[in-house]
Amino acid sequence: MFLEVRSARSEAGEAETPAGAAAETPCERAHRAGGQLVDRALGVVEGGDDEVLQRLEVVGIDGGRRDGHGGDVAAAGHRGRDQAPTGRAGDLGTRQLLLGGDQLLLHLLRLLEELRHVGLTTGKHATRVGRRADGACHAGPMRWHGLAGALLVLILAGCSASDAAVARSAAAGPTAGTAASFPAPSPAVDATPSGPLAAVPAPVVVLDPGHNGGNAAHPEVVNAPVPDGAGGTKPCNTTGTATDAGFPEHAFTWDVALRVRDRLSAAGVTVVLTRQDDAGVGPCVDERGELAGRVGAAAFVSVHGDGAAAGGRGFHVITSSLDPAGPQVAAGSAALATAVRDAMTAVEPVSSYVGSDGLDSRPDLAGLNLNAVPAVYVECGNMRNAADAALMSAPEGRDAIADRLTAGVLAFLGR
Repeated sequence: MFLEVRSARSEAGEAETPAGAAAETPCERAHRAGGQLVDRALGVVEGGDDEVLQRLEVVGIDGGRRDGHGGDVAAAGHRGRDQAPTGRAGDLGTRQLLLGGDQLLLHLLRLLEELRHVGLTTGKHATRVGRRADGACHAGPMRWHGLAGALLVLILAGCSASDAAVARSAAAGPTAGTAASFPAPSPAVDATPSGPLAAVPAPVVVLDPGHNGGNAAHPEVVNAPVPDGAGGTKPCNTTGTATDAGFPEHAFTWDVALRVRDRLSAAGVTVVLTRQDDAGVGPCVDERGELAGRVGAAAFVSVHGDGAAAGGRGFHVITSSLDPAGPQVAAGSAALATAVRDAMTAVEPVSSYVGSDGLDSRPDLAGLNLNAVPAVYVECGNMRNAADAALMSAPEGRDAIADRLTAGVLAFLGR
């Protein structure tokens, strides 16, 4: 980069010399002082500061005037980047260049500050102090001084910062016996992640297959009182019901829960079962109800079959009427119940004997009262009703029920 600095000391051309110091007015003294400071600043550029220019020559840069306007001083730093000093001598020369450039910059800034101060103390701006031919002081333009000084400061500052970075690269890069070279521009960095995005944690659903196959053989366990979540107690568990043909509820709930588990897992949901087989005892209803909160589940679904009078048919979904975990969880339970009810109507009619439109609420179910997450019990049908019993006893019927339960849970999860 090259900057040509022209010296235009007044509108007439050369600066005028005062006739005598004794006859000077304050305005004339300001004019003369401003002119002297400008001459000193321009002298560094046009004539060359010997000490600074000698340092520039250390790395082979000609600091002298090329055309009488000091243009080479302004361009010295930029030409220096095109040269490739070698070894330790190159490093030393580059650093000396930077030191000289910084000293020149500071020298010019001091002169400009003195010039500004002279103008401010007389009420005039130093970069526009002038004098008409009639002797009256006025704000006459010095056409290039202010602009050239500002541009020169910017150029030197830019060159110094750029060359400092190059000097650091040159000093750190080459090894002994190799020529220094300036690094090529770094290739553009692709900010797009190349690997898979961080996985969103899968929602957790607790499935509770009602009852258990070993409960009937251990009444001492299942009859023990446990908290009911409503301030009282109730038996740990029960044996459940069965169809008239003897197909037990615990077998039905276990089979359906496994089918739902497989479907939910395939959809990316993490499933936790309250029991691990259909041959054990328990767990108690309070433990089942508290499990979902412990594992951070998004929902709790307990699978059951009802044992009502044979004349009643259909399924229903139960929520707690106590809202024990607060209104937000209660609203979630209502939403979960509605989603499951809507899905189940594709395979079985809503209950004809309890609740309203397939939905019911009760205060006595510990598994719901002790839950800290949206929770429902699903009575998938009346096992004493012939039509419901046929559906619930057949593998294809249980598969159809499991499919609709899965659809309801996924709808609630928004998946």
